[in-house]
Amino acid sequence: MKRMGCLFAIAVGAAVVLSVIMADSPSPKRGDRQDAIPTAVQPRRQVSKSEGVPLPTKPTTSPVPGRKFYVKPKLARVRETPSQSSRQILVIKEGHEVVEISRKGKWVEVGVARSGGKVGWVRAARLTETREGGKTEAPPMPAFQKFKLAFDVLNRSVKAQTGVVLFASAEDMGDGIVNVTATPTWLSGPQADREANLQTTYNLWEAAQSNDLPIWVNIVNPQGEIVMTKGGKRR
Repeated sequence: MKRMGCLFAIAVGAAVVLSVIMADSPSPKRGDRQDAIPTAVQPRRQVSKSEGVPLPTKPTTSPVPGRKFYVKPKLARVRETPSQSSRQILVIKEGHEVVEISRKGKWVEVGVARSGGKVGWVRAARLTETREGGKTEAPPMPAFQKFKLAFDVLNRSVKAQTGVVLFASAEDMGDGIVNVTATPTWLSGPQADREANLQTTYNLWEAAQSNDLPIWVNIVNPQGEIVMTKGGKRR
């Protein structure tokens, strides 16, 4: 059986989804929060040694998970798979922000900001790294909505990497508490892997917060019984 807690999938998924949820978040109050937000590395411009004149850099076609793009005029269609004949998930308008997850040929897999966690494929030709529109700004997402967006993308990333579904659902219980329902596969996995998954889930819930109030993440079985928990006061 493929190892449930594939750390590579966790690392890649977390890097991408944290970029997505923080794109719509207000500036964190704690100064050290920003250090945890991944940023995409921008390609350097070459400089002519003889004249010191910047040489144009060719647009990169290599995937850079976490890189932000904006829709070119006037819209882009988000599809279920990288194919023009694939089912359309939604249409996003000029200037709408998306975050790159992966690439396949002329298609980019993206997480769509302000969409409730939707993920799909857009033709690369419809995207630009320069915002050309989208002057309408949506209000900041509530903490659980931001968490759920990140949680769903991470769960999907782990499934794509390992073929395993770790968690069935996540529920906001109020008062800073989130209950995450685990699958039988997760419940039967190694203790070290389960602890790592709990920590990752807690990190996503913490990153979605706009205050320093106590929070908890409970992992529950299908019967609703708590099997693992993490939380309490935060500095």
